[in-house]
Amino acid sequence: VAYNPRNAEAHVYRKAAGRSFELAMEGLPDAQGTTASRFATHPDERGVIYAANNQGAFLSRNAGRTWQALEIPWPQRAFARGVDALACLPGS
Repeated sequence: VAYNPRNAEAHVYRKAAGRSFELAMEGLPDAQGTTASRFATHPDERGVIYAANNQGAFLSRNAGRTWQALEIPWPQRAFARGVDALACLPGS
C-alpha cells in the first residue's frame, strides 16, 4: 500500500442511536490534507472523545458534535506523519 499524506482527505462522521451517520467536522481542520484521525474515549466522562491526526489533537465534550483544538506544546513535526495510536487513561 502506498500512502501520501499530502494527498490525504479525511472526514469524521458520528452516529447516534437509530439515526443516520452525520458529518461531524465542526472545529476540526479541513478534510483536505488531513490524515485519518485516531480516537479515544474518556473512561470516566461520558461523551468525551479525543482525536489526533497530522493537524494536531482535538477534544469533543458532546460525543463528537463539535471539536476544539488542544494546545499541546509539541513541535509541529510531531504530528507530520499522522498518529498511530491514541489512549486516554482513567483518572486523567
